[in-house]
Order: sequence, then C-alpha cells, then structure tokens
Amino acid sequence: MNMQCAALSDRFISITGPDASKFLQGQASCDIDNLSNTRFSFGTLNTPKGRMYCLFKVIKIKNGLLLSMNASLLEKTLTTLNKYAVFFKCTLTEETSYRAAGIFVEDNYDEFLSAVNNDDNTVFSLSQHQNAYWLNLSSKKHLCVIWYNEDKGKPNSLKEMAALSKEEWLSKETCCGIPELYDNSSEEFILQTLNLQKLGAVSFKKGCYTGQEVIARIATYRNSSQKNS
Repeated sequence: MNMQCAALSDRFISITGPDASKFLQGQASCDIDNLSNTRFSFGTLNTPKGRMYCLFKVIKIKNGLLLSMNASLLEKTLTTLNKYAVFFKCTLTEETSYRAAGIFVEDNYDEFLSAVNNDDNTVFSLSQHQNAYWLNLSSKKHLCVIWYNEDKGKPNSLKEMAALSKEEWLSKETCCGIPELYDNSSEEFILQTLNLQKLGAVSFKKGCYTGQEVIARIATYRNSSQKNS
C-alpha cells in the first residue's frame, strides 16, 4: 500500500463545557447536532453580513468539540468567539499539542480505512486509531486527514509513509473541491462562493446562526435562478 503524508499547518481550538454544542450551533453554518463519534463536518464562522472569517473542520470529543483551521485564522477566531462565549457555560482553549497531517493513499484505500477502524468509507466519516482521529476527506481521491496529540506520540503509521509536500497536498484538496481560507482572504467570501455547500459546511434546516440571513437569501436566489433558467 503506497501512502504519502504531508505535515499541515492547522491549529486547533477546543470548546468544552455543558454549553459547548449549544454555543457553536449559534455561531457556525454547519449543524453541530449532526456530529457523532463516526462523523465530522466542515463549517464556517461568519460575520453578520454572511462573510466567512473562519473555515474549519469539527469533531465531537469528550466534554465538547475540537476544531481545526488554518494557522493564520486562529487568533481572530479565538478573539471573535470569546466575545460570545461569555454568555455560555463553555471554555475555548487553543490546543497547542495537536498536529494535523494529510494522507494520500495511492491504492487499496478501503483497506487503509479499515486498518484505522474507519469501516464507513463514505465522505466525512471519522474514526479513532492509535490515539488519533482519522477524517476521511475523499474516498474517490483517496484523501484522509489525521489529528494527533503530539504529547502522546506520533502514530507509527505516519512514520512509515513517504513525504508529500504541502503544495502537493493542497493541489489534491483542490481537485476534491476543498478550498483554504487564510487571514488575507478572511471576510472576503460568502460560503457559497467557494461551493462549501457541496462539502456539507452549511445546513439550511438548522436554527439561527450569525450570518444566516444573507447565506439563506443567496441559496434562495440561486435555487430560483436555476428553476427559471
């Protein structure tokens, strides 16, 4: 099984406490209630005008949630979320010990997923193996992301993989329709501009969240235009 690994510059924020899910549900575009031990999600945090200031992945953990994002977005995300977190029973913490790596498996991807306890090879499936989280990004393109706690040691699986440059990894993500958001492009886009609805990063059925009105209007306009074309 030919596997390659790219070290990613993602940074992590945990949101813990009894109101963790309730708090993020009111801020994020994705439906936090749909997360499970076998399911992760993309999501965005938006200004009241619907413009993204953060694009993230999120999973459920003990006592709360764990989010990853581009390193350049971390400070702004923490500062903005903490303005609202004071009204909830939850704590936001930068998890400095966590690391992320992107994995490309050239062949036998189903076998690879099974080896890391991810028997559900659908997109956005999640598993735990070797004290790490394994996030399936694309079964078609054979892409997976691993999150691990460096204090607990780097998983042996990664040590056996050939190196993949970050540029090569970003190219593979792009082929899957997965964009990146950086500090210099923060608040430049509404999520539909980057087709994030195709990645399940938004729910049009959940309750209110910051920026929802603008995002919903664009969805309605697009649906109406498609019907009339």
